[in-house]
Amino acid sequence: MKSLLFLVSIITVVTVAQGQTRSSNMQKNWDGYIQLANEAVDKTGEVLYYFINSYERVGLYKDRNSYSLTPFHCPLNNDGNIYTLPSGIAALDKPTKQLLKSLDKLDATCKQLDIYFKLQDYKADKFKTFDSITQVMLLLDKDIHTQIETLQSETYTIYKTTQPTQANAYNKANSLMYQSLQEEKKVLDSYNYNLNTTITTGWPVATIAATTAKTEENIKKLRSINVGLGQYSKTTLEAYVQSLESILNLKRQSIDNYNASAQQSDKYGNEQYILLYKVFNGELLGAFNNFVNLAAQDGFYGLKQADYLPIYTIRNKSVQEQFAWKTYQDIPYTSFNLASQPTQINPALYETLKIFITFINEAHPEVDAMIKKVQEFGSSVAYEKKRKVYKPFNKLPFGPGDYKLPKSSFQQIKEKSTNIPVVARKSLVDQAQVLMNILKEIEELAIAIDKETESLRYQKDTCSVVFNMMTRYNALFEDYDSKKEQLYKDVRRIFEAFKDKDPKSSWTVSGKALLTQIDLNREALFQAKAYYLGDTASHPNTEKLTKQARKLITEEFTNMKGLVKYGRSHGLCPYTPYEDIPENARYYAEDLLKIKTRPVTTNYFYYHPYYTYVNMYNISAEYYNKFCELAKQPLLPMVYQPNRFSLDTVTKKQEVIAKVTKAKESTFEQKTPQVNSEMLNVDTKENAPLTTKLNDVKNADDVVNKVTKEIIHDTIFIETNKIDTLLLREAQSGNYTLEGYANSNLVLLLDVSGSMTDSLKLPLLKKSMEKLLKVMRKEDKVSIVIYAGDASVALKATPATESKKIIKILESLNSSGYTNAIAGIKLAYQMADKSYIRAGNNRIILATDGEFKINKGIEELISKYAEQDVQFSIFNFGSKVQAFSPLLKKLAQLGKGNYEHITPTNSDFNLLREIKAKKTL
Repeated sequence: MKSLLFLVSIITVVTVAQGQTRSSNMQKNWDGYIQLANEAVDKTGEVLYYFINSYERVGLYKDRNSYSLTPFHCPLNNDGNIYTLPSGIAALDKPTKQLLKSLDKLDATCKQLDIYFKLQDYKADKFKTFDSITQVMLLLDKDIHTQIETLQSETYTIYKTTQPTQANAYNKANSLMYQSLQEEKKVLDSYNYNLNTTITTGWPVATIAATTAKTEENIKKLRSINVGLGQYSKTTLEAYVQSLESILNLKRQSIDNYNASAQQSDKYGNEQYILLYKVFNGELLGAFNNFVNLAAQDGFYGLKQADYLPIYTIRNKSVQEQFAWKTYQDIPYTSFNLASQPTQINPALYETLKIFITFINEAHPEVDAMIKKVQEFGSSVAYEKKRKVYKPFNKLPFGPGDYKLPKSSFQQIKEKSTNIPVVARKSLVDQAQVLMNILKEIEELAIAIDKETESLRYQKDTCSVVFNMMTRYNALFEDYDSKKEQLYKDVRRIFEAFKDKDPKSSWTVSGKALLTQIDLNREALFQAKAYYLGDTASHPNTEKLTKQARKLITEEFTNMKGLVKYGRSHGLCPYTPYEDIPENARYYAEDLLKIKTRPVTTNYFYYHPYYTYVNMYNISAEYYNKFCELAKQPLLPMVYQPNRFSLDTVTKKQEVIAKVTKAKESTFEQKTPQVNSEMLNVDTKENAPLTTKLNDVKNADDVVNKVTKEIIHDTIFIETNKIDTLLLREAQSGNYTLEGYANSNLVLLLDVSGSMTDSLKLPLLKKSMEKLLKVMRKEDKVSIVIYAGDASVALKATPATESKKIIKILESLNSSGYTNAIAGIKLAYQMADKSYIRAGNNRIILATDGEFKINKGIEELISKYAEQDVQFSIFNFGSKVQAFSPLLKKLAQLGKGNYEHITPTNSDFNLLREIKAKKTL
């Protein structure tokens, strides 16, 4: 290869005189060096990409002692002149030569590694040469990174000696953008990629957190430059600001997501580092360089910036903080009085108050997920305390999982606290601090329980220590619930002390009307909570609730006068949340009226009715918060409420646990209620005769009987799996595993009427089912029943391992005709009954896109089979379907299954939840 050093000797030397006015020719000269730096980043990055893949494969090869190692191939060209050399500036000659020299070494090392793998010398020297080349490769990466930064820095020094053609908005924007670029680059410099992902050296959370305020400040400064720029330059400046906002959001997310699980290795830090540098190069630098290009058309000549080259290293010294669980530190509540203010609320205070709401609402899903997890774990603990005679104890894994703290919002509260009136400042910040302390203890307690169970000490003390730890969660969640409510009241009190910006605005009028509804919903929820806490005299006031809902609907066109109606599918339409809130309130009121008759527990499948109330309330609150987000006037969002009564597992559910324990320890000879033969009789007066079509069955004995006189299942009730964030993450990653879960008898009951052809309906279910079949076992059975004008069996019970056969049936389905759901449901139960698995996950999933007429016999059928351990879930498809369909939801509840509105983002998760509904004994 022709030496790159020889080529640099022919560079024409150009001296830039100090004080000269910048010109297009000067800019071309500077651009040449930046282009060389970018080519160096591209080539080095390409080599490192292949090298890192090779490094990971070698590690796997060593661990598994496998001979299927893929060889490394050097991606560099072999034509010698692979870089575009600049026309030259004398002062930049030295850094250019140094960079080219290192690139020359990289080329030689890359080819050496290529030959090493082709010769398979690693078999003889056991990768000693590879380890040596690794050290050289990492050193070259660092050297090239430093030399690129030096070349760019010295180019900038020369650039600064010249005079700008315009000392105006262009120069100001360019300077601020350059300054912010350097600050974001320092964030990248604070960390580098660790190839040794088995240890923990720590993601620099403190360093990153310290830069977020500055990034936010730079965004505001750049947004203030709105005069003096040409149209295209202004557009690229806005693109730069948006990229800076992306960086800010990424940093905040990286802080929040650095939880106990992420701290177990450097894998998380590596992912965040790569993500940040890619956004830095792809968005931020791209927008900056576009600004330089377009500003030149307006006579301003700036200096472009080279891409960032990431640094890779190998760190072997693990750094982990000592763990200690301690009860949270409380701070006595300080009351305050704030008189009505004669002015409107200023934007800074309004934004700060919203951050308090964000802080609480970001904690909500984490607390709710932990409540569900504690409930499930509490069932296991209570059961273990009952089954002392069994040895050894079952394993009791717990841990914090994906639980995370709202650190970035809390940091913003502290940074922006000066915007709060002095009289209330300390009180609000202290309350937020106490909430953060509680949230932290929730995480620490999860880790402490995990360590206790990992050590197996609970086998010696019959779970006494773990049980006491679990009861601590009751106190924590109660404290969180009450203290977050006090903080919300105080934040709202401050907001409402100020005058409305525009009292007659449609945003203000409609916002206040909606808030009245949400407040009534909230009042009814708290009344329901009091009822279940023992105050039987407390009953939700549904009359006021429904009256306000009618008022909202009646006055919609008056309240919303002048506001644009974009349509329900448009994310900026204010009519969507406005219309959804009163509609949801009606269903909410109907459920609240049943508070006297709905039992707290019925059997092991424990379902507290408060869960329905709090879920419906939170959905309305979410609608209201969406309206606040769209509003052009200041409106304060609402906080979400936790599912408080899930923790009855530990303190109030012992009778249920005892019944389950007795059932498990018996001989399992259990009689279950009879199913009336008329319920399974497909030929009813209300339906046309059913034609049973078996597309995949030829033998007569495979035909499902139309009439079943009596069905009694030898039922075993086993542990029910609850929804948690771990299951959601598993669905998102596609990394499913069914180890430890009961065998499934899954019947897919598919609505194939004409309306199901949409890509968000049947095709979506097919796609999710295809993923799930890849991990289902031979013992898992899948049946498919379809219905439109009539019902038919498309597939008899088939082992899930015959996935090609199942997928072929799914792909052959076409949507047409009208809906005969009753016939389909009856036939589905026949199939589920025929393939019933003792102690298994026997489940029917109805996939449809709308409601249908049913009779009392169908309700009884679904309810009776649910008592015999055959659950009935409903997947409701279609973008126009409301989140709550009263009829379908009722059927799913009768069937002790799940009701879900399915979208592309939740289809995998919900299907996974159905297949993991039960664990093995």
